[in-house]
This record gives sequence, C-alpha cells and structure tokens, in this order.
Amino acid sequence: MSQIAARQMASRTAALLGADIVVAVTGEAGPEGQEESPGIVWFGVYDRGEVSAERREFEGDPEEILAATVNEALRILVAGVCGPDGWPQRSVYTHRADPR
Repeated sequence: MSQIAARQMASRTAALLGADIVVAVTGEAGPEGQEESPGIVWFGVYDRGEVSAERREFEGDPEEILAATVNEALRILVAGVCGPDGWPQRSVYTHRADPR
C-alpha cells in the first residue's frame, strides 16, 4: 500500500482496458493495520494520460472505512468525467450491438 502502487495500478489498468479514466484503490480498512494504520487509503488516478495519487485517512470500523473509500473513489471518478458544472466534458458514445 503506497503512492507508487496506487499510481501503477491506475496506469496499468488504463492500459489493459484502454480506459480514459481509472481510479485504483489500495489501503487498509482494519481492524488491525498490516503496513500502516487502518483507515489509510491511497487512490491512484489515471486521467487521459496523467497519473496522480491521493492519500486519505478515514475513521471508523472496517465497514465504515470501506464505505468512505467507495464514496471517495466515486467522487474522484465523477470529478474526472464531469466538468465544474456537473455535466460531462465531452460526448459519451454507447456501443450498440449489430442489429443483424
């Protein structure tokens, strides 16, 4: 669990999936810490070629830490997809099956 691991997870997942935006998560929910204290979470973010990492610390029992982690990952993802006004920054295309 580290900044480097989170960044590598995000960039490798983006390359594997051909994704524009990826949020990767590594951390510990507890109840006991293995490498760091429970509640420390690293978010690796790949956003159209740029890779970054953000460290957060959440409090609570393992279920609360997990819920906070999921909420933060979704917040980061939505912020990457949407502009400041909350609308998508570009058109989103949907693949439809061949009607034949």
